[in-house]
Formats: sequence, structure tokens, C-alpha cells
Amino acid sequence: MKFPGFSGRVSAAGGLIATGESVRLTGLEPLVGDAIEALIVGTFPGPQSLTARRYYEDGRNKFWDIVAPIIGVQRSAPYERRCAALLDKGLGLWDVISACERAGSADKSITNEEPSDIGRVLQEHPGIRLIFFNGTSRKGARRYFRAFVRSGHIVVPDSVILDELPSSSSEHRVSGDLKASQWRRKFATAGFLL
Repeated sequence: MKFPGFSGRVSAAGGLIATGESVRLTGLEPLVGDAIEALIVGTFPGPQSLTARRYYEDGRNKFWDIVAPIIGVQRSAPYERRCAALLDKGLGLWDVISACERAGSADKSITNEEPSDIGRVLQEHPGIRLIFFNGTSRKGARRYFRAFVRSGHIVVPDSVILDELPSSSSEHRVSGDLKASQWRRKFATAGFLL
């Protein structure tokens, strides 16, 4: 298995073994449609997602399990069908970082990050009224987002609501059912999708 831009080795279990050097990585394009009302923003794709060029490809990440009841399509469905269902429900996906250097796969290893042009996506899709950050960690998407806003790299209209969702990552040690319940509650509180 190859991971674009990664110069380390892959373990028998499929994990990355860094050589100690960070490598330059480029993220995924936004998954957006004409009718999206909310953008779910992560930090940066993991190695499996980068290789497959698909969001949340790592089976340990519970994203597709969490959104399955919301979009009406199971994780086992083809990726294209899951994405279409997500867009049909008015949800888009992207990451706050478009490119970075990272040794291994952890967000805390990210350096030399470049912001995604979220402001452009908001201009091109004026129906977006919510940005949900996938995760609440101190080194996660919202932290980078705030830094990029402060530096002027991302401009967000005052009308867009910002909120956090419990991380879908396996690093966030909460049951998948509890995460799904918390996500549904967040969507309901925002008056969205239910």
C-alpha cells in the first residue's frame, strides 16, 4: 500500500511508521453541492483517506457510521452513494488544512499547514449557514480555523454559525452510539436535518 508523499514504511497492520521526517501532503477537494446548508470540517485527512482520495476511509473512524441514520445510507454502501446522500441532506465535507507536513498520521504532528479556501466555498455556496467542526481537541480543526481567521486567511460571514461535534475519530474514546446521539442532538439544536 502506498501513501502519496509519505516516505516511511507501512506496518503489517497498515499503520504508518515514520522515518522521523515530515513529508508534504495535499488534502482532498471539498465535497460540496448546490444545496448544501452545512459544512462539516475536519483537520486533515488520514493516510488511508489520502491514498484512496476519499473522506473518512479509515474504518476505525466512525464518521460514516454516525451519519448513516441521518443520510439514510449505510457505511457499506459505495462511497459515491454515501457522498450523494450526504449532499442530498444538505451536508458538505472539507478540511480546514489543504496541505501540510506531517510525520505519521496524528493531527498533533502537523506543521507548515496551509489553509483551505473555505471563504471561497462560502461565497460560491451562499446557502451554507453552519460550519460544524468534527472534533473538539485543542489541536483540532477549530483551533486551526480560528488561527486562519485571525491571520485573515479565512473570512467567514457573520451569518454563518460555528459549532463543534464530538470527534468521529477512534482517538475520541466514546462509543459510536453515543457519538451518533450527540451529533443528532447538535443537528437538531441547530434546526437542521430532522
